[in-house]
Amino acid sequence: AGIILMAELIVDNRAYLLMHLHAIKYHNFDCIGVLIGQKEDKSRKVLVQDAVPLFHQRAQTGTCEVAFDMIQSLHLKANQQIIGIYEAALPHSAARNKEQSQ
Repeated sequence: AGIILMAELIVDNRAYLLMHLHAIKYHNFDCIGVLIGQKEDKSRKVLVQDAVPLFHQRAQTGTCEVAFDMIQSLHLKANQQIIGIYEAALPHSAARNKEQSQ
């Protein structure tokens, strides 16, 4: 019982392509990356301007924290922020078969 604020999501073609290429290149692994862009409060738009592929295996908390800190200090432009993450996860049965074969 809360207020749900809807936002319009706009994804730049380059960001969309980077997410897909990451997932295609490492199709046998779970892929995780960061979405970079801007939030426009007045128009309730979220602009995804870039994607930064991070991991294509298990991600650990410490590694994620370092990656986020590096992105914030080195990659972001003045008006950008980390606005989300993306994940391309293996189907459950494929992940189980992969673990059994190792």
